[in-house]
Amino acid sequence: MQPSIGGDDTLKTLIGNTLRTILFVIVIAVLAHILLPYPFLPSTVVSLQSVGVFLAGVLLGPIWGTAAAILVLIAGAVGLPVLHGGTGMEFLFSSPKSGYFLSYPLAAVAIGYIVHRGPGLRDFQTVSAKVLTGAVIVGLAITNIMLTVVYVIIMDTGVAEALLITTTQFIPLEILKLGAVIVIIRTDLIAAV
Repeated sequence: MQPSIGGDDTLKTLIGNTLRTILFVIVIAVLAHILLPYPFLPSTVVSLQSVGVFLAGVLLGPIWGTAAAILVLIAGAVGLPVLHGGTGMEFLFSSPKSGYFLSYPLAAVAIGYIVHRGPGLRDFQTVSAKVLTGAVIVGLAITNIMLTVVYVIIMDTGVAEALLITTTQFIPLEILKLGAVIVIIRTDLIAAV
């Protein structure tokens, strides 16, 4: 799945980018329902939704990847089952996971800017593994920082307790998510789409 390269504003490019964005809204929504049990907390599961957001940033760039993330949030706010754990405006803005969801557009834009070196698109296959890894680490940092900050506010708790609940215990799975993004980008899975 290769976004159009360069600043060509033709109707064909616009339609192609719009269709890829819609495809990624679907991918992100589906990944919300692919759950991994967390080995250290048997009653806890983690979705792969953020993997879709990170891939959108890499593959669609900062503008179209962010658009996909925003569309997912809008769909979740109006009640479509596209977010892990719930739907609706109240869930999006007042659940313990609100910061995570609200971070998606910021993570996508940051990853897209790092990978594509600005608002335009370039061939992501030419991006070094170091830059790609750095971009995904930035995305992980954004999602986890926002999750923790909003958790502190919504749950009225201290930062240390929030970090333990929202981030620290999930570091092993976050590293697996980072690896999944790198593997997907570096294999022929993307070329097939």
